[in-house]
Parts: sequence; structure tokens; C-alpha cells
Amino acid sequence: MTERKGLPQTAYKLMIVVATMIWGLSFVVMKDAVGVMQPSWLIGIRFLLTTVILAAVFWKRLRTSFGRPLLIGGVLLGVLLFAAYWTQTVGLKFTTPGKNAFLTAVYCVIVPFLFWAVAKRRPTIFNLSAAVLCVVGVGFVSLSGDDLSIGFGDGMTLVCSILFAAHIVATALVAKHADIMALTVVQFAVGGILGIGIGLLTETPPDMT
Repeated sequence: MTERKGLPQTAYKLMIVVATMIWGLSFVVMKDAVGVMQPSWLIGIRFLLTTVILAAVFWKRLRTSFGRPLLIGGVLLGVLLFAAYWTQTVGLKFTTPGKNAFLTAVYCVIVPFLFWAVAKRRPTIFNLSAAVLCVVGVGFVSLSGDDLSIGFGDGMTLVCSILFAAHIVATALVAKHADIMALTVVQFAVGGILGIGIGLLTETPPDMT
């Protein structure tokens, strides 16, 4: 048997750079999108389209692993994912794409501490150092005025970072009991349904003409 050779490390590093650029650009695109479509509708349509594509690609894995653990885990992850994206999108309406991106990334610091609370795994000194730097960074980009208040958009984005952290921790726990790709399909379906449902109840439907 011949051993398959992976890509060189440089290729993977370039992929990370490209992914980072796409992630950063998405905040600028979404800033324009929320100007023409309400947050719940925007998320609901995005998630349902994603569900259709993922379900077509991973249909066999979804059918094979379909059951109670998948449904319970998928619903939990779907609710957390929708809540995270909804608060992020609402926050983006009232702040800049740069602030929204930076404050969303705060979840990277929150995850170790949240996982500590759930799994009793103590954060390292590097986690603590990152937390201090993150708090300082949040202050520089968010605090404004003589009273050093945080704007509504920044506050909503900070809430979204907590929800994203909760979603990551929940995924680490739930993925032990169900197929991860099937979970992904179900969670996007739940998020899409929540988006359309909340949009119908609280927002103006998008103009499709």
C-alpha cells in the first residue's frame, strides 16, 4: 500500500489566510445586506439554503444516523447557532463591520473558561493572558464618550460572542453522541426554521420583486 501524501504546510497556511480574508470580508457584505433585509429573514433564508445543500451532500449520513440523539443535539445546537447569528446581525446594524468582527472573535477567549465551567478543565496561563489582552482590545474598540459607555451594537455583538462560545462547547459535547455532519444539517435546519418563524412574527417580509 502506498501512503497518501498530504499537501505541503505552506498550502494549509495559505488556506487559513484565504479563509480569514473571506471571514473578514463577510462582515462588510453583511453590513450592506442588513440594510435591505431584516436580521431574522436574512439568517433564516441563509440557513435554509445551506440546509438544502448540506442535506443533498450528506444525505446518506443523515439517514443512517437519524434518531433521538441527533434530533436533541441538533435542536440544541440550532437554537444556539441561530441566537448567536441573530445577536451578531442585529449588532452589525448599529456598529461598524470592524468592531463587529473584533468583538465576535472574543469567543476565542471565552471558550476555555466556559469549557472549564462545564468540563472542569482549568484554563492555562495562555488563556488568562489572552483574556486580559482581549478585554483591553474590547475597551479600545467599544468604549466611547466621557462616560465610557458601550453602544447597543457593541453590546449585542458581545452577547453573540458568548453564544458562539456556548455553541462551540455544546458541539464538543454533543458530537460525541451523533454524526457531526448530520448534526450540522439538523442545526442549520433548526436555525432556518427559527429565522423564518421569528421573521414572520416580528419583522417585515423581504421584498422579492
